Amino acid sequence: MSKITRRSFIISGAAALGSCFVPSWLLRRAADFEKTTGGIYIETPDSAQNTLYVIEQSHDCYQFALNGRTDTLPQQITWREYFTDQVYIDPDDLFEVRKWLREEGSWYFDRENLRYAYRHMHFLDDQVDDRIWENYLEGAYAVHGSPEAQALHYLSKLPLSDGKRQGDPLGDLKYYYGTMPGADWHFVTADNKQIVTALQHRLRELGESTEVVIQS
Repeated sequence: MSKITRRSFIISGAAALGSCFVPSWLLRRAADFEKTTGGIYIETPDSAQNTLYVIEQSHDCYQFALNGRTDTLPQQITWREYFTDQVYIDPDDLFEVRKWLREEGSWYFDRENLRYAYRHMHFLDDQVDDRIWENYLEGAYAVHGSPEAQALHYLSKLPLSDGKRQGDPLGDLKYYYGTMPGADWHFVTADNKQIVTALQHRLRELGESTEVVIQS
């Protein structure tokens, strides 16, 4: 399933502070910073528990990743981790592991290796079969586990908008819940540099301990 939702940012004056409206002084400061450095102006907080990375995907399209860079994949999990986190079997419960091997093992092991795994259990600390790993990356990781998906779930829960629609539109955050049938990657993008600036400003207003960092 694919779906897109939006959170809009609007240019307004100081009276609109406390909502998703963007004060004009912030935009002037961002414009001056871009003219001087070519970069994106960020009101960096004094300290932060979370890091929201930003990477330019194309001209005026920026993607977010929470507490992890967008250009790395996690290390391939072991069978022990797979049993614990994906099929909810205690890997130390040999009865349940052997039951799974009898029912599902032939999909992932040839006969000789399956017999060896059933007897010795040494396979638990080996990396999972590539098919399981690919299904995980395109499934649970794409929807929940990736830094991009975590950024979406984090931002979508925040009151970035108060529902008002007055002023001149500045742009949107776009939330992608999959891009097409069979492609379930969840992520969020910003329309332009000003939205990135405005988002950090709004996070500070909300008291969020999150720093927006431009990923090079």
